[in-house]
Amino acid sequence: MAFITAESVFKFYGTVQVLRGLSLAVDKHEVACLIGPSGCGKSTALRCINALEPIGSGKIMVGNINVAEEMADTDALRRRVGIVFQQFNLFPHMTALQNVSLGPRQVLKIPKQEAEAEAMVLLDRVGLADMARRYPDALSGGQQQRVAIARALAMRPDALLLDEITSALDPELVGEVLNIVRDLARDGMTMILATHEMGFASEVATQICFMSEGTVYEKGPPDQIFRNPQLPKTAAFLKRLIDARRI
Repeated sequence: MAFITAESVFKFYGTVQVLRGLSLAVDKHEVACLIGPSGCGKSTALRCINALEPIGSGKIMVGNINVAEEMADTDALRRRVGIVFQQFNLFPHMTALQNVSLGPRQVLKIPKQEAEAEAMVLLDRVGLADMARRYPDALSGGQQQRVAIARALAMRPDALLLDEITSALDPELVGEVLNIVRDLARDGMTMILATHEMGFASEVATQICFMSEGTVYEKGPPDQIFRNPQLPKTAAFLKRLIDARRI
């Protein structure tokens, strides 16, 4: 059984239907990339998997946790599945070290000294050990996003959800963040990424899920989706990107 599954998930915001029967399955150590036009439901799908948004109907399972269940243990869920957003959402009054070590101290009840030692290891992993005592406003956007990834990893998750993590960055900063994700993929981290970075998706993904109108319209390995899409909406979407020289 897959580690993360969604089955026939529907989601409304008021009268607006955002997810229309979304289904996907991601095994441990897989990297699934959600691609598709803006507004197709990629970010909402990730937020529903992490229980940041309730679903209208359907089923989402993360391991043995039924996310949609009224009594679901959301704390246990978020310990297992971290999420990194478009905006970095760092606490501005805390240093990079404090931002990364806070969750383990408060949620996992790890002693301060141990949490900060582990945070330093993670900051070193994302190339920011020398920035540990700096506050977010003294970091570039790319550096802040790398701190946000380290913060998610500090909770020792089984999987990461990455929501357009380069979309708020200047182009010259995108590469430094994507390099971290490449390293995580090589290390076997289970990930679901919503992304517009098609070249990157084709490189790191084990499966590509093309979303259209709130559902996974076509899915398959990168070579199939990017070189030989089977369905017309997928082909039209990729042609627009090729014409715009984004692939």
